[in-house]
Amino acid sequence: SKVTVFEKTVTKDGQFIVDSRKDPAEIDLISSDEDKTTGRVVKSLGFYQFDKDGKLIIVFQKGSDTARPKTFDDKTATRLVLEKMKKCTPP
Repeated sequence: SKVTVFEKTVTKDGQFIVDSRKDPAEIDLISSDEDKTTGRVVKSLGFYQFDKDGKLIIVFQKGSDTARPKTFDDKTATRLVLEKMKKCTPP
């Protein structure tokens, strides 16, 4: 599947692969950009889960050649929380 990441003033396109059969469920984020030093595609490995409120939580290590985080509480990992917002109508 495809993904677009907005990071400060940079927009990056890429792909993601999930394996929901694993526990915890795994996600691989694959950037379309090449690493400036190695010339290889950047692949970040992580986990994902949906919390009880429906928020998507992704925990991953940035950059290629990094191991998948050990747990969701890994302090060295990057943590994303995505939440679908509801449109409010003014009173």
